[in-house]
Amino acid sequence: MEDLSPFVSLRRLDLSRNELSKLDCVAFNKEITWINVAENRLQSLEGLEKLSKLTVLNASHNQLARISHLPDPTALLALVLSNNRIVKVEGLNKATTLTTLSNLLLISNTIWPNCA
Repeated sequence: MEDLSPFVSLRRLDLSRNELSKLDCVAFNKEITWINVAENRLQSLEGLEKLSKLTVLNASHNQLARISHLPDPTALLALVLSNNRIVKVEGLNKATTLTTLSNLLLISNTIWPNCA
């Protein structure tokens, strides 16, 4: 993907359906509050952990097996990880700081019966 670093004022970024396999192209902009990376080939959310103002993250329809590299959980309101390969709800261990998270979508993963 081309360099997006000149766009320092971006607040919303939609990179869905781009066959992305990594997200190092978004770490440049700490002002992004909303990002859609659905329907790519992502196996990791690495690069997003630097987006401390992120409130909405849609990473559905990828190849994620783990919940990791999440941004600062104190701002996150909605996390959409449906239709991935997640088998365990781990990586949300920062649960004591996930007080703002009001929407968590894990539809069509293979979590159950591992949810307990």
